[in-house]
Amino acid sequence: MAARFGFAASAAASLAATACYNYFFLPPVGTWTIADPANWVALTTFLLASVVVSRLVARAQRRAADAEARRTEMEALYDLSIDLFAATNRIGALGEAAGRALRTIGASGGGLVLFGDGPPEVVVSVGQGLDVGDPLLESVGRAGKPAEVPAKGGMRDVYLPLAVGGRTNGVLVVRGTRAERNALASVGRLVALAVERERFLSERTHLEALRESDSLKTSLLRAVSHDLRTPITAIQLGLERLRRTSGAAAAADVHEVSAETERLSRRIDNLLAMARLDAGTYVPRPEPAPPADLFRATLEALPLVLSGRTIQVTVAPDTPDALADPALAVEILANLLENAARAGPGDAALELAAEPNPSDHRRLRLDVRDRGAGVPSDVKRAAASGLSPAEAGRAGLGLVICSSLARAMGGTVALLDRPGGGTIARLDLPAAPEAPA
Repeated sequence: MAARFGFAASAAASLAATACYNYFFLPPVGTWTIADPANWVALTTFLLASVVVSRLVARAQRRAADAEARRTEMEALYDLSIDLFAATNRIGALGEAAGRALRTIGASGGGLVLFGDGPPEVVVSVGQGLDVGDPLLESVGRAGKPAEVPAKGGMRDVYLPLAVGGRTNGVLVVRGTRAERNALASVGRLVALAVERERFLSERTHLEALRESDSLKTSLLRAVSHDLRTPITAIQLGLERLRRTSGAAAAADVHEVSAETERLSRRIDNLLAMARLDAGTYVPRPEPAPPADLFRATLEALPLVLSGRTIQVTVAPDTPDALADPALAVEILANLLENAARAGPGDAALELAAEPNPSDHRRLRLDVRDRGAGVPSDVKRAAASGLSPAEAGRAGLGLVICSSLARAMGGTVALLDRPGGGTIARLDLPAAPEAPA
């Protein structure tokens, strides 16, 4: 009786058995009298046995029920983890995951609120609507500790913080639940991992899009540059024939067209260099390069642009060699010198100057100076902060190319106002280490 119905039934059965045994078997039979005191001990044992057995059985039944509940809870959590992390890799399934989590723990309602740079965002709301102005949401998100509120029918509303790596990303609101705290905590951790996984998938998709966009840009630059190389070469050959056959009247026009063609050819070479750098097919090879040699190569690269212009070259005696890729450094200086020639008046001298960096002995400065009208302040600020291709329309393609090539060698390009009028285009590069004596 104790094993089947519990303590009350077993106690009543024990008393009934004692009375029957006494009336029918213990002398004097047929009476309710117990003459032998030893029989009192035997009959009392019936009652004690029922009490002990009922308690043992009740405890075993409770443990069996708890074990069954834990088994059911583990199965539910396992199914939830499979749904959250193995069912899909698509972005935007977080709301479905939160809804499955609420159904798993038998909640009557609730939802998921995420925190970001802006106001809280309600991802999913089940049953009773969520109010982003609920003060418990803010307090739980700030403290990172769960909160409980009593509800009807002995149930409760639970606010679970979703934290990964010490940072609270949101709150899972569970309304009308009787689930154990351990089960709720496990569900909260799973949903927090699902939130972090969603963020990771979103960032990965964004990075893949950026990578594909960068690859497309590089491929486009290379294709366009190669396609333009053939007509540019044909134009240059045609101009050379025209120069030999035309008279003095057309010489100036031919010279101007040749200079612009040379400038366009140089831009194509710059774009090809940028495309190779972006694609990783060309790696800068820094080597000690004397500033005087870089200046000489720059002047030789601009025969038509500098025709008839006065060039002054100054190299300070204590200027170290530049640790740079000579080809890239010459391309940068050629672009800067070409811009200076176009900006400055024809009768004003252009200056090339090299000197150590006074604030850092491990670097040197290569300056291109002109007496033009100067550079707008927004272009100077953009050059100081590092030009990007998106700023090419404002700063000019040549300056964007110079900035990109300089960064590839660990250098910078800056535009400064020159005392007395004009602009200083400054290329700052690492200095080569001094050779041992």
